[in-house]
Amino acid sequence: MSAAGRETGPLQFVHGDDDYRIAQVCRNILDLWRKDSPDFELEIVEGRPGDWPGSVETFLPALRTPALFSPGKILWWRDCPLASGASEPSPVRAIEQMDAERFRLLISARELDKRKRVFKDLSRLADVTPCPSLESLGKKGRHEAIGFVIETARNSEKVMDRAVAERLVEWTGRDRRTLASECEKAILHAGGEERIAQRDVEATVWPSRQLQAFAFVDAVADRDLPRALDKLEDELFGIGIDSRRSEIGLLYTLTTKFRMILMVKDLLEQGLLRDTGNSASVKPQLEALDDSHLAVDRRFNPKQHNPYVVFSAMQQSRRYGRKELVRILGVLLKTNGDMLTFSVDPASQLRKCVMDIIRGSGA
Repeated sequence: MSAAGRETGPLQFVHGDDDYRIAQVCRNILDLWRKDSPDFELEIVEGRPGDWPGSVETFLPALRTPALFSPGKILWWRDCPLASGASEPSPVRAIEQMDAERFRLLISARELDKRKRVFKDLSRLADVTPCPSLESLGKKGRHEAIGFVIETARNSEKVMDRAVAERLVEWTGRDRRTLASECEKAILHAGGEERIAQRDVEATVWPSRQLQAFAFVDAVADRDLPRALDKLEDELFGIGIDSRRSEIGLLYTLTTKFRMILMVKDLLEQGLLRDTGNSASVKPQLEALDDSHLAVDRRFNPKQHNPYVVFSAMQQSRRYGRKELVRILGVLLKTNGDMLTFSVDPASQLRKCVMDIIRGSGA
């Protein structure tokens, strides 16, 4: 049973592959123990990576030696190497005989082998708090990552809207330590403002190569010409120093974005989706869609895309009429043909394409 959120027992076992979460949980447990038993002394025994016998030999004397100058001891066996090849000697018997009145024992492990007897014994004896990485939790992990970012902002007395938190997660990934760091930078950039805006995230978060391209296409879809041209120049500079990138690839990403906007607009006009302005409402709407209304090809099926991408397309579709979207897809198709056919500078063609899209009539 997890120790989080309740009074902790004398034996706690925290494990998983998210070292940031492990540190956070262990810190909370130690804080509770030190509050409940302020006279207990704290001793930390460091595990030896890959050396189970050596780690046990260091740990057992600490467990068997009572506190000398206080009524009890809080003992933390940190980074216990439960993934090492050895399983002997076993500390389980000594742990079972621990004086629960005079000891509090916290065991943390980042790497472990759940098949081992010692892992099963510790799980049986202790209150257990698993700390899996958010990435390993799939869709649930994405939801928890967004909540983690919002809570981190709240702890600094800032407000971050869910849509902004979703953008930060999409750009940064689901590693808690990275999310906390990037969120802190956005908090500092917001300065005296109570609310963290998307511009704070865009100004401080350094996205991956692919997500930098998404920032460019979002600026175009938002009909923000200065921002779009600025992001385009960043992309063109990157293309110049990275042979894996190309102007035609950037054009394809732009085409995918406007194809998505048109698909979403169709579903909105048919009443199959509703633009509530709340990103959290998109996922259940997509799950409720009848597959008979959707394309088999995942490229043309909004149900197969990230809900935030669909939400973003919903917001951007307000800026376009159907005829305008068809016109834009025609501009993109023509630009694609020109890039493949004519010996004109592709960067110039992209700049012209962007201006043609943004300066359209909006009809």
